[in-house]
Amino acid sequence: MHGGARPNSGRKPYVPVSVMGSDPFAVARTAAEKRKATTAVPDSDAKMKLAAAPGDTEATTARILAYQRPPVQTLIANIESRLPVPDILLKLKKVFDFNQMELTNEDAGAFEILQTHGDAEIDWLVENFFPMLDAETLKSQSLAVKIFVKENHARFYNADEAETTWTLKRRTRHVPKPGLRIAGKGSILEALFCTPGIIALPIEQYLHIADFMIAFDIKSADVERVGSHMQLIKTKLRTSLADQTFKSLVFLSFNLPHLHEIDVDILVKSWKAAGHRLPITREDADSIVLRRMRNDESQTFFLKKGSRFHPSNFKFLKDRAFEGLESDSSSESSSESDGVGDGGSDDGDEISGGGDDISGGGGGGGDGDGGDSS
Repeated sequence: MHGGARPNSGRKPYVPVSVMGSDPFAVARTAAEKRKATTAVPDSDAKMKLAAAPGDTEATTARILAYQRPPVQTLIANIESRLPVPDILLKLKKVFDFNQMELTNEDAGAFEILQTHGDAEIDWLVENFFPMLDAETLKSQSLAVKIFVKENHARFYNADEAETTWTLKRRTRHVPKPGLRIAGKGSILEALFCTPGIIALPIEQYLHIADFMIAFDIKSADVERVGSHMQLIKTKLRTSLADQTFKSLVFLSFNLPHLHEIDVDILVKSWKAAGHRLPITREDADSIVLRRMRNDESQTFFLKKGSRFHPSNFKFLKDRAFEGLESDSSSESSSESDGVGDGGSDDGDEISGGGDDISGGGGGGGDGDGGDSS
C-alpha cells in the first residue's frame, strides 16, 4: 500500500502544526469550548430524575431504607457466624454479672432463684476449662459471694451521675447507666481480692475463675495492643509453634503482671500442689539430674567462680565507648594523641600489672581470687 491512501482506522487525520498556526492546541481548545457551550448545565439546574419517585420526603426515605434493609439484615445475620462469641464468655457473664441477679428483691422466690443462679454455668466451666476445681465447692463459694453482695449492695452501687468537674457539654450529653461496680476501683472484685477474710468461707476457687474472667477481657484497644506481644513471641525462629501453644503464650504475655510484681512463692507452691516435682528429693537433697548438672564443668576459665582469669582493668571499655566522640579540631586532636599515647603506656602498665595479678595472684583483686581458689 505504498503511495496509496491508508485505510480509515477510526482515528482523526493528522494535521500539520503549520496548518494550526502558532498555537498547536487552538483547534482542540475551540472544539472543547463549543461542546461545553452546548452541553453545560448550571449547577442550580442540575437534577437527577428518579423513575416513579415518591412525592414527599418520608416516602422517599422509606423507599431508600427498603433497598438497604436486605443487605444489612444479611450482614447482621452473618456476624455471629463470622465473629462468634465464645461460649466461655457467656458462661462467665452469667456467673459474675451481678447486675442481672435478684439482689434487691426481698421475695422468698427471688432468693431461691438467687441461690441457684449460675450453678449450671459453673458445672460447664469446671467440666470444660477448670477440671482441677470442684464444682460443688465452687457453687458454695459463689453463693457466699452473692449473699455478701446482696448485704452490701449500697456499698458497690454506682448511680453514674455526671460529675461537677466535667464540662457543660459532657454533662449535657451524659446518659446515666447505674449499676454495680464489678471490677475496678471500689468494686466487688477489688474487695474480694484485697480484703482477707471479707467472707467467712474461703473462696480461693471462686477467685481463681474471677481472675481468669478479668483477664478474658474484650476491648478494641486490647486487639491493637496484643499485636506487639504476638510479634515478640512468634519470631522467625519460632514459626513452627503450634496454634494452641502460641495462643497460650500470647494470653500469658498479655495478662501476667510484670516480673517484679510476681509472687514466686505462690508459683512454687502451686507447682508442687499440682503434682510436679522440684529438682530436689524429699530430704532436700539434690536430685540425680541436678547433681549431675552441678558436677559438670566447662573447659573455659573466663568469668568462672574461683578463676584466676578475672579481668581487673575495665578502662578499655570506657575508652572504646567514647571513641570518635571527641572534637575534630587540630589542637584537641594533638592533645588527644598525646593523651592516648600516655594512656596507652598506662594501660600497658596496668595490663601488665593485671597479668602479674593473674600469674602470681598478687594485688588486691588477685589476692581475693587467689584466696577463693585456694
